[in-house]
Amino acid sequence: MAEELKAQDHGPDLLEHIGYVYSQEARQHLGGFLGKWAEFKEITHTVSQGVGALKSAMKLEQRQQELAEQQGEPQTVDEQAEMQAKIEAELMDEGLGAMFKFGKLEIDAVIRKVCEHLLADLDLSKAERKRRAEGVRVMGEIFKKIGATEVKKLRAEEKKKEKEDKKTAAHQDGKGKGKEKAEPAKAESDGEKEKGKEEAPADDSKDKDKATTSSTGGEGLADIDD
Repeated sequence: MAEELKAQDHGPDLLEHIGYVYSQEARQHLGGFLGKWAEFKEITHTVSQGVGALKSAMKLEQRQQELAEQQGEPQTVDEQAEMQAKIEAELMDEGLGAMFKFGKLEIDAVIRKVCEHLLADLDLSKAERKRRAEGVRVMGEIFKKIGATEVKKLRAEEKKKEKEDKKTAAHQDGKGKGKEKAEPAKAESDGEKEKGKEEAPADDSKDKDKATTSSTGGEGLADIDD
């Protein structure tokens, strides 16, 4: 069951959550100081889960308003299509996150109700109820451990992917800036070449003028000699 659940979407988070509830319910029925502490933890856990779900719902509503305002700004057809796709993706992500947190609250309540029925069965002896509670506790610890391991693995993969994406974006940005710098340099080089071409005929003209002057001077001297 644990192996099947961890392979599903949000499976590792859900598996860890179910394991936590199983172990806490079992500790309560095993009694003692740990049982009292588990009862206190149940209250704080339930409140924390409820607050988290409400925050997600409020965040989703706020994000909807922000995206609606952005969508109302003047845009081209391509920009509108791109913005619409972005809005749908963000709202889908936020909506699924909120639904998952509310779903965890419902699952929490159902599991506690089942555990209460299973572990408080008065048709069983105290020793049998204790054995049941110990079995549920062990199962809960196994679920929790598998879920926590998978969650940690997923978080590490997400961080690695995020770093790779940032590295790729930085590399592409650097290539773009390098290209922008290269283009003005190339334009400047081409300009210098064109300038050189324009100045070259002028120099040739000067050389021709000097040659003509020398030739004319030579002819003048020849006339004088005659």
